[in-house]
Amino acid sequence: MARTPAKARSRRDLILEVAERLFTERGFDGTSIDAIGTEVGFTGPAIYYYFHTKHELLAAVLSRLSDAAYTQAEAAVDGVDDPAVALEALVDCWVDHVFDHRGLIATFLSERAHIPAEDLGPSTRSERNTIDLWARVLRRLRPELTPRVTRSTAFAAQWLAYSVSVSGQADTPALRARHVAMARAVLLAPLNP
Repeated sequence: MARTPAKARSRRDLILEVAERLFTERGFDGTSIDAIGTEVGFTGPAIYYYFHTKHELLAAVLSRLSDAAYTQAEAAVDGVDDPAVALEALVDCWVDHVFDHRGLIATFLSERAHIPAEDLGPSTRSERNTIDLWARVLRRLRPELTPRVTRSTAFAAQWLAYSVSVSGQADTPALRARHVAMARAVLLAPLNP
């Protein structure tokens, strides 16, 4: 793989930062390549040097977001031996992440079906890694769950938190606390045989 020059890398990062902000503020349809280019300091079409399509650009933004979520989750449980405490830390970290990025997550949820699978690859890997981390922690706390049920339960708790991104509700401490409680309830609910 050819190395990207430092200047090109920094310009690419700037494009991603601006695109993330504009996708968050305006949504996918409300954000034009020209608007991103203007804020970065060159014509919109020059962005196509870095990203072939607007959906590819969104996928790259989502990949950064997924990587950040995984890094935050890892940091939340690093050195935590008690699985109950680790699970609480994961839920708190996840709910904060979702609330802090709800505009971008709403854009992702509305556009995911339009993004080619190959563009979602890096984002999907980070999401899978995050689910794996949650499943490892949950399995330590609830060894009676099968690996498949553990992953499904972790996935359900994460996606429950995603619901806030499309709810239109104002971000309040009470709403965050409610989402934390709901996610914990999903993770700890007894399952009938």
